[in-house]
Parts: sequence; structure tokens; C-alpha cells
Amino acid sequence: MFRRYTYLMLCALLLTGCGKVDLSNEKQTSSSEVQIDSGSEETDLTQEDVTQAVSEETNDLHENTTSLENQTNDDSQIKQETQESEKETVAKKYNLPEGFVYVDDVIPSAELEIRYYTDYNFVGEKIDGYIAPLAILTSEAANALKAAANRLAEDGYHIKIYDAYRPQKAVDCFVRWAQTDDASTKETFYPAMEKSILFQDGYISKKSRHSRGSTIDLTILDENDNEIDMGGYFDLLDTISNYDTNQITESQHNNRQYLRNIMDEAGFDSIRTEWWHFQLRNEPYPDTYFDFDIE
Repeated sequence: MFRRYTYLMLCALLLTGCGKVDLSNEKQTSSSEVQIDSGSEETDLTQEDVTQAVSEETNDLHENTTSLENQTNDDSQIKQETQESEKETVAKKYNLPEGFVYVDDVIPSAELEIRYYTDYNFVGEKIDGYIAPLAILTSEAANALKAAANRLAEDGYHIKIYDAYRPQKAVDCFVRWAQTDDASTKETFYPAMEKSILFQDGYISKKSRHSRGSTIDLTILDENDNEIDMGGYFDLLDTISNYDTNQITESQHNNRQYLRNIMDEAGFDSIRTEWWHFQLRNEPYPDTYFDFDIE
């Protein structure tokens, strides 16, 4: 690039009447001094030569820019294909009981982060019954949730699901854990409480609304997939997770209330102790606790 620039400058000087260019480069050696003089040769360049040189330089710059744009587009395409591929890697068996659906089939924009499929939960290990990281609900609950998701989309948000239908065997797993002395997750999930009172305060029970298929745990994400600040995180078994807590900011209270209002309009009830928990008001199986695996 520097050589081309120098060449163009020389051409400009010639057109203004300089005629000759003397270039000298002195090089020191141990025995003598050598002078290189290129001024002895006549240089005949026309305006057409200069125009052609400038045109070639412009074309090169255009090609470089186009190449960079193509590379950026290729990278974006690869990223999109990778994300789609990762989402498609979870195979669904489609062997659900009548009246149940996979949530992301009804709401494709929903992001799934099924915590009980992993060991990042208050038990500290993958939970029984979670064969795949999928969210399942009754058709009625899924359709109501879709209405809430559509309303959130109007404001540029979409949902992230932590848990939906929960097999009874998973609840039994929670009960067994509560009866052990294991406190390895205390610092993260119940820092201000003793494990012995989790039953007493209703955080863990022998039956769960989730097992009836119309209850969901979720939060909301912005257009950049960032979680909206709710002043706490999923499954934090602490009073800070309560709606009436005084341990969070006004903005965090407003965010919780915003989600609560959207879900209420869609037909879901909330509970006082968990800002992420919502259950369908008119659930189809209010007295049935299912135990089929999530797969």
C-alpha cells in the first residue's frame, strides 16, 4: 500500500512539470559509500497512467471490503446454524400422555434451561425423571403460556423456562435429599435457612403442583438474551424470593410485578414465596399427580 501511494505521488509531481525524479539511497559499508541514482533515466508517464493506477487501487480496496463483508456473513451463518443444530440435538420421543405437549413446539421462541436435568440445583445432582432437558405442559397451560409469550414479545422480551411438568419421582428425590445431612449447596440455594425447616416453610413438600402438568417456573429475557433483573435467581430458597421482600430495589420489584401481571392476564396464578412460579388457574388435572419421565 505504501509503495502504491509513493508511486501516485511521483506521478503527480511529473504532471506538474518536475520531469525527472532523483532517488538516492545511501548505504554505509565497511569499505566504501555507494550512491544509487535513478534520476539518469527519463520517466514518461501520462494522465492515463495515473488514472489507471488510481482505478486499480480503488478496485483492490473494494475487493478487500467485499471479502471482509462476506467473511462476516459467513461467520453469522455458521453461528446461526450451530445454534439451530444445538437446539435440534435434543430428540423428543413424542410418547406423551394425551393432553400434554412439548412447550417449545407451541412456543418456538422459548429458551429452555431445565435445571433439574443438570446438577446445578439445590440437590446438587441430576434429578430422577429428567431424561432430557425438555419442558412439557398440558395443552391448556402451553396455550395460555403462548398468550403470555406473545404479550411479552410486544415489549421485546421472550421467556426462559427453568422447569415445567415435574414427575412425582423427582419430588420424591427432593424429599429424600431433605432427609439427609448433605448441605453442599447451602451457600448457593438456601444460605439464610437451615435445611431442616425447608419442609416447614413449604419450599419442599411430598406433592408438587408441577406434577399436575400446568405449572411452570420461568423468567424473561431481553432481545440480547440477557435475563431481566429480578433481584434473585431461580430456586433461591430465601425470603428475598418473596414478592413482599424489602431486600431488593424498586426496579427489581417492578420487574417482578411486570412478569406477574403478564402471567395473570394469561390465566396463571402466582405464589407469594417464589417470583418465578406460576400455575394455570383452571388446570385440567387438579387432582392428578403424573409420574411419566421427561424425554
